[in-house]
Parts: sequence; structure tokens; C-alpha cells
Amino acid sequence: MSIAFEQGLKFVSDNMGAALGGQMSQLWIDTINSQIESISNDIMAKVQSTDLPADKLQGFVAEIWHSGTFNADSAVHHSVATAKAPDVNTFASADVEFGGSRASLKYYKDAKSSYAAQSETPYERYMHLKAKAEKAGKSYESLEEFLGKRKIKKEDMHKSMYQGQAKLIPTNQLLDAQKLLDKKIAVAQANGKLDQVARYREVQATLTDILSDKKGNKSIPLSREDAQRLTRAAKEGNLDQELLKECGLDINQLVTAKDIMSEAFSAGLSAAVISFVIGIAPTIIDGISMLVSEGEIDPKLFAEMGYKGLSSAARGFINGSITAALVACCQSGKLGTTLMGANASMISTAVVLMIGTLESGIRLATGRINKAQMAEEMSRLYITTAFSVGGGIAASVWFVEIPPLAMAAYMLGSFIGGVIGGFAYNIGHSLFMSFCVDSGCTFFGLVDQNYELPQEILDEIGIDVFDYEKFDYETFQYDSFQFDAFTPDAFEYDKFGITIIRRGVIGVGKIGYQY
Repeated sequence: MSIAFEQGLKFVSDNMGAALGGQMSQLWIDTINSQIESISNDIMAKVQSTDLPADKLQGFVAEIWHSGTFNADSAVHHSVATAKAPDVNTFASADVEFGGSRASLKYYKDAKSSYAAQSETPYERYMHLKAKAEKAGKSYESLEEFLGKRKIKKEDMHKSMYQGQAKLIPTNQLLDAQKLLDKKIAVAQANGKLDQVARYREVQATLTDILSDKKGNKSIPLSREDAQRLTRAAKEGNLDQELLKECGLDINQLVTAKDIMSEAFSAGLSAAVISFVIGIAPTIIDGISMLVSEGEIDPKLFAEMGYKGLSSAARGFINGSITAALVACCQSGKLGTTLMGANASMISTAVVLMIGTLESGIRLATGRINKAQMAEEMSRLYITTAFSVGGGIAASVWFVEIPPLAMAAYMLGSFIGGVIGGFAYNIGHSLFMSFCVDSGCTFFGLVDQNYELPQEILDEIGIDVFDYEKFDYETFQYDSFQFDAFTPDAFEYDKFGITIIRRGVIGVGKIGYQY
């Protein structure tokens, strides 16, 4: 495996976390914004598709609001729970279905009217319809027929028609409705009407101003006045984001700091896994080669694999978490409206460059590398990052309409770009150092031009160099006896040699004599 490929792969494994974290956070925010946009579009479509006046449509608008904001909150939590307004108007039918539950919605003129509608019984509905028919001079079906057609048991005809459903009313009416129900319960108890006590208590227990499931997903409360404002704006064709914010639908409020940290942690873990897999890829390849050639695996290879993988995973988690948090904070408005349009790719690039520069700066300050080595690391980082980001953007534009595929394409393009960037840097660096060898340029100290001859050359041509005096302690030696040995004289021809030296790269950013 070539050095350029390994260096490009190492860059990708160390820094893929930032790109992945940014793309995951971008997709998360885009999904939430899409849910918010659909609320506005659905309200406009509903209101403008009918000739009913605005004051007759606030109930339909409230249905869309509660189901839509529930879905937006579900998107924040990555939940599969959804809500919908089925647009069915049969006896006791649910106005909204959400997370396996159902809700009845009544947005009437005041608290008394809204809670009364939620408390209505099948018997009360029958008497109302019968009186209406008789007033028009028509006969109406019997109570038994009425109950039979609607599959209502006789013992349930004095219970709420919407028993078992959540009972939604305007948020500004909830407190008054609860107080009115307290009075109703007290009066029913005083009169000994236990069936009414049970009915009003069931209504009071399920009366609410939001949809809410057991997983923490919930809709945003809406007052009757705000429902009317939304209806009028939609009727006039000017329902905008500012009005939605005034009614409580704002991504800055919908996405909390806790949600951002949860998303950052999740993105960080995903980035860690990806970085781990990419980081151990060269070792896996070497291991497979060894297995094929020798039929066995060296245990030390796996020890090295685990260490490298953990290092890449740790960097991936840190980069991914930081980038995901920054993208979410920017695009949710936590850092102001100016940064809400910040691009995830640019943020991830900034994180990679910031962390890389900080790491090299610390190593320079602690003496672990010199100035030339830091310049070499920074040049490699900037060039490889540029190729990686460019590759990701170029690949993702083909799937811009399909966010999940766009994210996968960005990862693949970023990977390929990073590896190509490693090759490109090595080629450019070789050309740069060749120019410095020929010209003697130092480029403001980035290249160290060393003109000292190697010690081996000095020894070969017989030049003594000055060394500092050293003090050696005397050591005691025992007397020893050795036999005399006869050694014949040998004849050697006089000879001479020629060593050619040249200028070349002898270290990181360092040029000197080679032989």
C-alpha cells in the first residue's frame, strides 16, 4: 500500500467524523424545517380549497396545527410516531390520530362551549337531532335505531361520545374549562347523579391543550385567537414564518439545548463507528494478505489494529460531536439569525482545520515538532481537506433532492477526495522540495538549507573536526598474559576512491548533502 494512499486514508479516518457529524445534523435540521413548512402549506391548501368563511375554519386549522407540530417535535426526537388529521366527519370520529391514540378537537367560542361539546353524550346528540327534525316537520328514528346504527351500547349512552380520546380545546380556555368542570362535578355529586360525576371526571382527566404521547412527543398549544389569525392570513394568502413564530412555532424554541446535545452525541457515536472502520481498513488488508500468504494471523497485528481503530474513533467522536452541535446551534437560530444559513460542509471544514491547527500548535509549543514540520502538517491538512470537502460536495449534488442518499454520496465523495488529496499533496510537495534543492530557496525559513558535510564524508577525506574535550575516569585493569602469535606481513596495493555528494531532502523541510 503506497504511502500517499495511507496518508490520505489516515486523514479521512481522523476527520471523517466532522463531515459525517455535520451532514447528520444538517439532515436533522432539514427534516424539522420540512415539517414546519408542511404545516404552513397544509393550512394554506385547506383554507383556500373551501368557500367557508374564516370564522368557520379555525377548527380545521387547529387540527393541522396540532398534528403538524406533533410531527415536528417527533422529528426533533428522531421518533417514528406521527400524527394526522383523517378528515372524517362521522359520529364520534377522531379529529386527530397520533402515536396509536386518538383525539377529539373542539375550538368553540369560549371555555363553556368547548368543554360542553367534549362532554356531549350519545343521548344528548340523539335528542338534539330529533328536535331539529321535528322542528322541520319531519319524523326521526327511535332511540334504539339511533344507538344500533352507531353500535352504541345502551349503558354507554350517558357517557361522553369521545370517551377514551384525548379532548383538545384552545389553550386559553383550558384553565376556565377545568374550573367549570369542577363545579359540574360538585353539583352532580350534590344531586346524587353518579353517572354524570363519572362522565365529567373522565372529560376533566382527558381535557388538554396539546397532543402528547408516552415517548415525550407533543404538539404546540394554540389559542382560538391564534387559530383565527392563521385562518385569516391563509385566506388572504399571506401566511408567513413570522406569524407562525408569533403563534409559537419557531425552530429556535422547538429545538432545545438538550436536543442539540443529544443529537451531537448521537452523531459523534456514528462518526466514531465510521472512523473506526476506515481507520482499521489498512490493517485488515494487511491481515488478509498475511492470511493468504502464510495461512495465519499475527496476534500483534490485531493489537495494533485495535489501537489505531480506537484512536480514529476517538477523533471521529470529538469532531462529529462538535460539528453536529455547531450545525444544530447555527441552523436552529441559537447563535442568531445571521448564522441560520451556515452550510454544514463549511462548518465541518472549519472544525477540522481548527482542531488540526490547535493540535500542531500545541506540539510545536511543547517542542515535539519544529516550525518546518508544523508547516508541512498544516499544508497537508489544508490541501487534503479541500479535496475531501470538494469531493463530498461534488458527489452530493447528484442526490440533492433525496437527503439520505445525498449524505451517503457526500461521505463516499469525501472519502475519495481525501485519498486523492493525499496523492496530490505528495506530488506537489515533491515538486516544491525539488525546486528548493535546485534553487537553494528557504521560503522564509520553511525549508532548512543545511550545508554541513555528513560525518562519514569528513572521515573519508581525512578532515578532523573539533570536538569538546571529555573527561574519562581511569579504570583498573588486571594484568593478563597472552601467547605471542606469528602474523605474516601482507602486501596491499595503494588505492583511492571517489565519493559523489549531492543536495537532497534529509528531513522534514530540511535539505542537505547526501552521498
